[in-house]
Amino acid sequence: MNRIFREKTKGVSFLIQGVVAVLFLLPATLPAAGDLAVSPTRIVFEGGVRKAKVSLLNTSSEPKTYRIELVRKRMTESGEYQDVVEPGPGELFSDRMIRFSPRHVVLPPGRP
Repeated sequence: MNRIFREKTKGVSFLIQGVVAVLFLLPATLPAAGDLAVSPTRIVFEGGVRKAKVSLLNTSSEPKTYRIELVRKRMTESGEYQDVVEPGPGELFSDRMIRFSPRHVVLPPGRP
């Protein structure tokens, strides 16, 4: 039983680490995606880690509105990301198990 659990969680952990669970931030007003700093850029849920905090910083000189969503991505051998429409054989996705809030933020200029 323990071996089966470890194999399943290893697969989920691998997908979370390198492929899935990418928090993708889209500005509601599209022009200035470069005016946002995100930290950390990667979160790995393994072992006893069950939650994480992501900080956003508006580096522009005007208020910005952002919509936050979870998307499925796959990393290729060359390190590029591809959108995932259908899971491949043996792929597990964590998006049904992850909850996050808020989903929409307004950041003043120069502020987290």
